[in-house]
Amino acid sequence: MKSRFIFIPLATLLLGFVACGEEKTSEDNLKESETAEVKDTAEEIAFSHRNMKVEEFAQYINDPEAEVIDVRTPEEQAETGILNHARLIDYSSQGFYDKIESEIPKEKSVYVYCQGGGRSAKVSKELIQRGYQNVYNLEYGMEAWLLDSMPVIYTTHK
Repeated sequence: MKSRFIFIPLATLLLGFVACGEEKTSEDNLKESETAEVKDTAEEIAFSHRNMKVEEFAQYINDPEAEVIDVRTPEEQAETGILNHARLIDYSSQGFYDKIESEIPKEKSVYVYCQGGGRSAKVSKELIQRGYQNVYNLEYGMEAWLLDSMPVIYTTHK
């Protein structure tokens, strides 16, 4: 008789655990929703370009593994100079993105700048869309670089 008294409360307890495990409360749903939002935000951050101020941009572009792209016109480049080690690829040239993809591996860190920051921001976003994961834009472009009296190289184009 004693075993029957132990069995009934034990069975009731076990059924309670099973039932609780299957039902989700509104609190559980809220936690899952928050987790999904954090995951979406993390994925968005992982695959977006990042704007950098002059000081930070200057620190990273001297890395021998970095790819620095000047997307300005040859006239702009001749007028205000270029950054050391920059690859000159005119944004308005035909096959602009094809040239970048053929010359720069997607796993490289890519640092992009233009005169005021607008074109390079567009290029940075497009490079992310094309599979580049480490893309950095010089905020306010060459104008900010020159305002901070950073070094440039003057070159002539033929």
